[in-house]
Amino acid sequence: QRRVHGELSFVKMEKKHLQAECYKNEGNKDFNSGSYWKAVENYTKAISLNAQNPVYHFNLANAYKGCSRWNDAVGACGEALRLNPKYLKALTLCGKCLVLSGKAEMNLSKIDEGIKKITDSLTLCPGQERKDFEPPIKRLLMLARKLRWYVEYEALKKEGNELATYFGSLVKKKLSLKEEEKKEKMVQITKMLVPKKKTLKDIPSYLRCQLSETLMTIPVTTSVGYTYEKCILEQYIATHGPVDPTNHAKIDPSKVPINLDVKSAIDDFLNSNPWAFEFTDKDDLHNLS
Repeated sequence: QRRVHGELSFVKMEKKHLQAECYKNEGNKDFNSGSYWKAVENYTKAISLNAQNPVYHFNLANAYKGCSRWNDAVGACGEALRLNPKYLKALTLCGKCLVLSGKAEMNLSKIDEGIKKITDSLTLCPGQERKDFEPPIKRLLMLARKLRWYVEYEALKKEGNELATYFGSLVKKKLSLKEEEKKEKMVQITKMLVPKKKTLKDIPSYLRCQLSETLMTIPVTTSVGYTYEKCILEQYIATHGPVDPTNHAKIDPSKVPINLDVKSAIDDFLNSNPWAFEFTDKDDLHNLS
């Protein structure tokens, strides 16, 4: 009788797990079609039938992320990591959602916590597959640091504007100044107190590709001494043949080495200027994600 009871319990458990898989698969369909709230419902149903599967919690976190419910996503990632502490994707997603939550709340501490988790996820990259996992995680880390810089910049800009408004009101009350002098003083105050928006010119020219004018990531130098972004030079050669884009001298595409000195200088510059990563003139806090 005990054996029969045990077999029935096993069958019942198997049935629950199969039903959970069905809900997960439905959730995947919803997620892939952009129906994130439906995906949340189906993943939640899957978890109600089998709460010990970390994949269900990770999928739920991803769906919450699609709904911009950052804190709920962090909570679901936490459950996935409790069940599997080495769940690389869950740790990375947790870090990203903490950063996005910190952005929404203008909370630097939360962003720092997210950056730490993304950094920690690099240590979980499996050996043989490291070359596949590491680049996107490193890019995510750089974007997180860039977003943090913009949150701090916006806070400084707000504080600067408030101070400029206050001192501007004092200038306006100063009767000894003419109107033109008042305007000039207010411009000077704003320049001193409000941080200036970054532009491409704030990136040193020797770190920018001589063809695209953007900050390089893999700088290569031709035999005639000009330095370009590797993929930009390859595209140019594919269209125009093996010539240097600047002076059109013939070059050997197989002998265009990475310029390690420039690469090191770029890395140093990004460490202290994270805003410059993948920089465009349209960069601001609102369009970073």
